[in-house]
Parts: sequence; C-alpha cells; structure tokens
Amino acid sequence: DYVGFRILSMTQENAQMIADQWKYEGIYSFYDISADPEDYQEFVTPDLRSDKYFEVYGKNGLVGFFVVEPEDHSKIELGLGLKPELCGKGLGKDFLCAIENYVGTHYNFKTIVLWVAAFNKRAIRLYQKCGYIQTGEEERQTNGATYRFLCMKKDFV
Repeated sequence: DYVGFRILSMTQENAQMIADQWKYEGIYSFYDISADPEDYQEFVTPDLRSDKYFEVYGKNGLVGFFVVEPEDHSKIELGLGLKPELCGKGLGKDFLCAIENYVGTHYNFKTIVLWVAAFNKRAIRLYQKCGYIQTGEEERQTNGATYRFLCMKKDFV
C-alpha cells in the first residue's frame, strides 16, 4: 500500500512539464529543475532518465516525483520533489512513506540515503520525523555555486 498514492514510471510529457513549469517559492527556487542545466538535461532526456524516475499521484492528480539511484547492493540514494503548491501543507510524511514502501517492494536494499541542502530546514525536520539521521555533510557544486548538503540515512532491516 502506498498510503493513497499511485506510483508510475515517469512519462516524457510529465518530465517536461515538471522541469519547465514547477517553480518553487523563495529560497526553494533552488529546487527548480531548470536551475541546473545538467539536472535539467537528465530530467527531460529519456535515455539519461532511464527507468530511475517515477511520478506520484494523489487523489487530485500528480503530486510529486522521485528518482532512485542504487549505490551498491545495500544502499539506495533517493531524490524527491513535491509539487510546489503542495509544499508546507503537511503532505510530506505520507508522500515519503509511500515512496519508501514502493522502493521497498521493488528494490533490494538495507539503507536509504538522502542528500538535502543544509538550508532546507523543512525537509530536514520531515526526514528526522521519518527516522532519518544525519551521518555527514559535504560541499557540492550545483546551480552555478557551492552549497552545503547534509547526508541523511535510514536503515530498513
């Protein structure tokens, strides 16, 4: 059960729409797909996106997406995005739980790894509430500058 969500492979139509039209408010504009040319290319190019990207539907249509990057036989790195107008509305926990359940039934792993921009206190609180713990941090080049990212992990045994 994906907590009232439906999860499907990312379609080209939705990849293009999310990349071009989903714009976040204020500091969160950092998460606009169009903010980083490399991310944008991967998102909108089927061969680069391959089968790692998924779209998440709620009762009122498309609510978000996620990408799964298996790191090794025991670890998966997740990237996720909620539709801009749904951010900060209390949907995060159910959204993340649905993704974890989906990944748990389709992939073999022991640990999920999330990298989150250090300024994104809202996401950090959500991840902590869902059982993720910070295990490290690093500076990363993205969106034309260097940003501090926190590594958060959760073990599933």
